[in-house]
Amino acid sequence: MCFTSTRVSILTFSNTFLLKIMPIIAGLFLPTPLLADTPVLLDNEAVKVPLNYQLSSLIDKPGQLDINAILSNDKTSLKWEENAQSTPNFGYINAAIWVKFDVINKSQFASKRLLEIRSPLLDKITIYQSTNSKVDNKITFGDELTFDQRPILNRNFIVPLLFGPHSTTTVFLRLETKNSKQLPMALWIENDFYAADHRDSIFFGLFYGFMLVMILYNLFIYIYTRESVYFYYISYAFSMLLVSSTMYGLAYEFIWPNYIAVNRYALPFFAGLSFGFISLFTFNFLKLNSNTFIGRLILSLSILSFTFAVASFFLPDRFTYQIAAYRHNDPAARC
Repeated sequence: MCFTSTRVSILTFSNTFLLKIMPIIAGLFLPTPLLADTPVLLDNEAVKVPLNYQLSSLIDKPGQLDINAILSNDKTSLKWEENAQSTPNFGYINAAIWVKFDVINKSQFASKRLLEIRSPLLDKITIYQSTNSKVDNKITFGDELTFDQRPILNRNFIVPLLFGPHSTTTVFLRLETKNSKQLPMALWIENDFYAADHRDSIFFGLFYGFMLVMILYNLFIYIYTRESVYFYYISYAFSMLLVSSTMYGLAYEFIWPNYIAVNRYALPFFAGLSFGFISLFTFNFLKLNSNTFIGRLILSLSILSFTFAVASFFLPDRFTYQIAAYRHNDPAARC
């Protein structure tokens, strides 16, 4: 009897555990189905709302859909897919990308938010705000326009959006770009965005200031010693500085804001230079011999890298961006 009673107790405990504890554990590891395609509720206490599982996407391979076709077929023939990633990433697919999300403003007052897209190298983005299947607002921006044509002058793409009182608004985004199609987005309260952006600017200022000091310091050493290893190190550091500032949108903001073509070719060109110079630096720093296998390999890599840098002006943009991304460990290049 005691054995039977104990067995019943164990079974009861096991059933209770499975029924009450396991759903909680499953909820922790499988949150996506619960959050997917849910509207964004505007709340003045929510400083920043990351846009990920609230999004739906549509891949337009012919690139012929316009907003009228999207609105007329939104709930019928078009197949929108719910986003299942923390950051929407479509890799280098050769297609136009449509993304949408709903925003509900229950307040009796209009509410302004800033839509931030932290991917500074996108070519062309068009934002449509729609209420009751009618377009209320359209904004176009991207690297195909000069920097001063952006809605808000910032290294990232920042768009002001106004949501009316007691309204449900659908925001559509159409993306066309030849590089990686990543869309890390968030809705910000305006004042809080500028405070966070100010802190980021301080960090970038310190980082690039330190890099410039290191470059100048090694430049003085090179002028004094005339050793080629310092020249290669300076060239590598400077080209990597331009690669980094281009990827973060700072070069387009401060160095060449009116030169669309320069910004278009800067990343693959300076990426090729940086890899070539670090190869030459390695060869000279380790005092390798060009007659050895390792020496010939590193010299060959430097020649290939410099060749790629020059060829990036003539090769297809999609190809050069993919090569540059592989060289600098961009995860999107593997998609």
